[in-house]
Amino acid sequence: MSSPAQRGEERAVFDRAWVEQLRSEWRNANRELLKSALMPPVIMLDETTARLGSWQAVGRLLTIARAHIERDPWREVLDTLRHEMAHQYAHEVLRATDESAHGPAFAHACAMLRVRPRGDVGAAHEGDADPDAARIIERVQKLLALGASDNRHEAEAAMAAAHRLLLAHNLALQAAAGDPNYKRRAVGPVTVAVSLRSKLVTSILTDYFFVEAVWMNEYIPQRMRTGRRLELLGKAHDLELACYVHDFLHAAVERLFREARRRGEVAGDGRRDYEAGVLMGFRNKLRDERTVQAARGLVWVGDGDLDRYLRTEIGRLSRLPATGPRLSTALDVGRRDGASLTLHRPVTASARGGGLLRGPG
Repeated sequence: MSSPAQRGEERAVFDRAWVEQLRSEWRNANRELLKSALMPPVIMLDETTARLGSWQAVGRLLTIARAHIERDPWREVLDTLRHEMAHQYAHEVLRATDESAHGPAFAHACAMLRVRPRGDVGAAHEGDADPDAARIIERVQKLLALGASDNRHEAEAAMAAAHRLLLAHNLALQAAAGDPNYKRRAVGPVTVAVSLRSKLVTSILTDYFFVEAVWMNEYIPQRMRTGRRLELLGKAHDLELACYVHDFLHAAVERLFREARRRGEVAGDGRRDYEAGVLMGFRNKLRDERTVQAARGLVWVGDGDLDRYLRTEIGRLSRLPATGPRLSTALDVGRRDGASLTLHRPVTASARGGGLLRGPG
């Protein structure tokens, strides 16, 4: 057991690393979003549990609660930092001394800093979707339940029907030319390295489930290093299904690999190629179904409004390094198993996807 002095030294190390990361995040936001309009404040950790952060004009002090960093995802800490930067901008640049703390000047600064309402990144609620979208999701949910049938033809038909229903619904929304209410959802854990499996799952989601995706840099306070976390962007009902499919595919790949290894078809060192094969086989199935729907006049050409929302929210984008599987027996076995994979619910006793598609438990 470490002594009080050792624990104090460890805490000091973490505090210095966290404050330096906050300074780095402040500098990036000031440069990229505010054109370096602000002068650096004094940034400190706060011991209070009564608030997440604060901006104090006297002393030019910006604080973030240590408990906030220890407890919450870094994206929420970053939102708090930008919230306090908005107060700083309203005070020091806009000179808004004759209005309330959350008045028009602060709102303008929030828009510049892309400060999202609390809870916008995270679990969605059923109220996020409009009634029509909720009915579509309910019908998709029933079809995915049929996808668990032991009758392969019935399961395949149910998955195809769910895909067709979502495609038709999104095409109808696009034709209506309304004002889409796009949102962002963080999904999956923060990872230091993005695996080939994760890249392939992400490409399936963006190509066939009506969302956009970006791997955001995210600081890991407990490890004092930066990793990446997947964020999906789209309409609420599309995010609901995409998050479910994300969890389904990761769970299915794990299960199928264990079964293939137990059958002696894949060795442990063939895991990466096998997983890639499963996802490529499943992707080919979705591609074939999309081709069938195109022949029926249901042609998806993308969502330009969503693409603009992505670039407005995220800004400059860069691509992850391209990687691929080896040509191997494990890849071929994975393709075969992926071609037989049918999307269904529930994934596990307690699916992690979202509220409307959550499994029992």
